[in-house]
Amino acid sequence: MLYKEAFSLLGEIFLIALALLFAGIAVYTVFNNYRNSPKVEVNGDSITFNRKKIYYWKDLEKIEMTGKWPFDFWGNKKEGVFLKFKEEKELYIFDDMYFNMPAIKVYIEKIVLPKDSALSEPKTRDFTKPSDGKFTFYDGRQLYSFNGIVLWSIISIFLVITTIDLFKNQDIATLLAATIISFLALILFSMKMKYFAVSDNCLLIKTHNFFWLKTIYGLIDVRELVFERGKDRSATTTLRIIFKDFTSATYPAATIWSKTWLQLKADLESKGINVRNECVTYEPFEFKFFND
Repeated sequence: MLYKEAFSLLGEIFLIALALLFAGIAVYTVFNNYRNSPKVEVNGDSITFNRKKIYYWKDLEKIEMTGKWPFDFWGNKKEGVFLKFKEEKELYIFDDMYFNMPAIKVYIEKIVLPKDSALSEPKTRDFTKPSDGKFTFYDGRQLYSFNGIVLWSIISIFLVITTIDLFKNQDIATLLAATIISFLALILFSMKMKYFAVSDNCLLIKTHNFFWLKTIYGLIDVRELVFERGKDRSATTTLRIIFKDFTSATYPAATIWSKTWLQLKADLESKGINVRNECVTYEPFEFKFFND
């Protein structure tokens, strides 16, 4: 359609080149996903990729069961397993590419990482002792965050428009439409505004605006916590919880500021929890009148 609307030869060439670029990206995306999801077979002696290349566990030099690894030339990284065998290139198995990845990881860990192995995961402290039930909260104010500002701006705008229209035209349809849109916005943005609380042996997740919703995990079940960016490439910092069985859950927390994230990290590490910080940085702001 755009090609037919081009008014010059240069415009036609540009649109053809643009179409070829989009086609190339589409082909590359399919190929890259296929390349990064080979058929994996694991047994007690080896791991095989696409029933062709066999790697023996006795030749394993390094393994990391969790971490972000390069996925494509765009610079994207995905959570997965890192493997390095003698005289072989580095290998990755990406979590998102296999529906049974937790089971694969558990099986590999049982084979490769016996309790007395130097490659074993570090042990965390005992969380089975009874807690006093006191939680320390890590949250922020909605109107200090981008998501909160957008949400309440949408609701406020529709509230004003609906009120004016209701008094002028007395149109119930406008009120109904504004209510539905505001409610959908409330759900959408609130799901990105989680906040957390930690006790001696529990991690609590709650949601701004839906105060009755909460999820509690025992720290004894947590293998590792990760601070990462959301999948939608938004600025929302997300908490990924990786459990002992390698299943995981993610909770975006748009209202929490960097300083609070780092305090959460420090407090969790003091309890023996491994925390991987992939995106949070904090530099205190200082007024400087003269160059030092």
